[in-house]
Order: sequence, then structure tokens, then C-alpha cells
Amino acid sequence: MLLCLIHTQVGRLWTALADFHIRRAAFEVARDVYEEGLAAVATVRDFGLIFDALRWAGSWIKQEVRAAW
Repeated sequence: MLLCLIHTQVGRLWTALADFHIRRAAFEVARDVYEEGLAAVATVRDFGLIFDALRWAGSWIKQEVRAAW
């Protein structure tokens, strides 16, 4: 898999993939991508990047759902 080959940008690739799914309104798929990314990364930097993006995305999705009601 390509993500295994690019060691310096792994966290950014996982968050970009999840962002793609969020923009498609596939929120469950995006959450799964975040969770897979958290399990797959090898550095604290990448883990922190994905974790922060997951927290931000979760709060943004909650806000969008509340606005839709």
C-alpha cells in the first residue's frame, strides 16, 4: 500500500483521506479511516496529527447535525 511507502507524510495522508470522505458526507467511513490511521501510524507526531483531526472532525460533524435539525 502507498501509505506504507511514504514515511514522512503518513499522518497527513490519513487525514486527507478522511477529509475526502467527510466532504462526501460519508461520516462513518471517515471515522473508520481515522481509526485505521491511528492504529497504523508509527510515530507520535502522526498519531497526534490524526487524533487532533479526529477531535476536530467530530465536533464539526456534531455542529452540522445540530444545525440540520
